[in-house]
Amino acid sequence: LVFMSALILPLMPTVAIDPWGALVPAEIWLIAILVAALSLVGHGAVRALGPEQGLGVSALAGGLVSSTAVGLLFARSAKQSPTQSDSLAGAALLASAVMAARTLVLIGIIQPSLLGYLAPSLTCLGCTLLIGGVILLRRIRPGPAVPVPDVVAAAPFDLFLTLRLAAVIGVV
Repeated sequence: LVFMSALILPLMPTVAIDPWGALVPAEIWLIAILVAALSLVGHGAVRALGPEQGLGVSALAGGLVSSTAVGLLFARSAKQSPTQSDSLAGAALLASAVMAARTLVLIGIIQPSLLGYLAPSLTCLGCTLLIGGVILLRRIRPGPAVPVPDVVAAAPFDLFLTLRLAAVIGVV
């Protein structure tokens, strides 16, 4: 994160590099830094709580790191414990609810003027995912204990994934 912020960001052009004035590499890179920083904060939260706190807490904290990674981890666990797929799906929904909140935070930092337009939709999305996740988590079925995937085993963020994210942001 220090490398991205202190070494690469100052080297990025601060003027648009396209004829429409839309692609400003420094701004795109700054968004990538913000996403990486949020992932790092989430990684610290997951490390502090630990996966032993249960599916719900692991899902909520892991959603700060990467809701996609948490969803994949829980999907793999569901494959190993099919009787617990409901609660694992609920945990994945909780991680996605955190993603909606994380997106609101990013919008508030990057372009606060858009919050009025996007907050209602993202709030509805987050609440729907949260309610669905809680309902599914409560449907625990008899069977072997649900393995709580270790969402801290991976690095806080992947530099190549961050680079790809920056490229996608630039294209969008």
